[in-house]
Amino acid sequence: MLARHLQCPLRHGRCSAKNVPRTDSRPDTRHHTRKKIFGPGHSSVIEVNGRWFLFYHRQDQQRYPTCNYRFSSAAELFFNPQGEIVKVETIDDFSSLGLSKSPYRNLALNKTVTTNSLESDYPPAGAVDGRNDSRWQAQLGEDKWINIDLGKEEAISKVQVDFEYFDKYYLYKIEYSNDNDEWSVYADYSKRARKAYETRVSEKEVSARYIRINVIRAEAKSAPISIWEIKVLSQS
Repeated sequence: MLARHLQCPLRHGRCSAKNVPRTDSRPDTRHHTRKKIFGPGHSSVIEVNGRWFLFYHRQDQQRYPTCNYRFSSAAELFFNPQGEIVKVETIDDFSSLGLSKSPYRNLALNKTVTTNSLESDYPPAGAVDGRNDSRWQAQLGEDKWINIDLGKEEAISKVQVDFEYFDKYYLYKIEYSNDNDEWSVYADYSKRARKAYETRVSEKEVSARYIRINVIRAEAKSAPISIWEIKVLSQS
């Protein structure tokens, strides 16, 4: 696969003697100039048990016109009888690739979520949909929470919280409950502010139906509290 420059899509084709891409008209990965969807960038191709995958960054300015984030994307590569790569579609939910060998399953995936604050473009469901390009965002201010209903009491081993800004400080608690009324502390990061990456994964064996992330305050007071993804992990 080849591209004419960094913001071009990868295409089928071979290099000429002068190493200039000679391609056909079918892009292998999604790229739409009018909609300002650019990709790929920083790409890698790997082989896993006879299957080939392309991993790369994509910037989607149609869905997020004021956002400069680059989202990780993937595509499985397939070949025609001539050995050329056929057109593929991007994958945002990496779990659909079936490559994970983790002993944990994510109990929070696509479960019912409630919150005391939200921006309409960033609903709470965005924090449990398994995608890396959606998130929950609260309105500007402090003391915001998001509550996940697992549907029934479950054995929980870990809770992973991916804040929008992984290098910013946050004061928050992770709490659990079986009746959505009486709450116990799963992890308490409310006494001393730490950067989000330091508290990304909390471990404790409990049994609960509800998990609540209660964010008291964030370092960036001018920016709303926002979380990319919450995972409630179980080994059972």
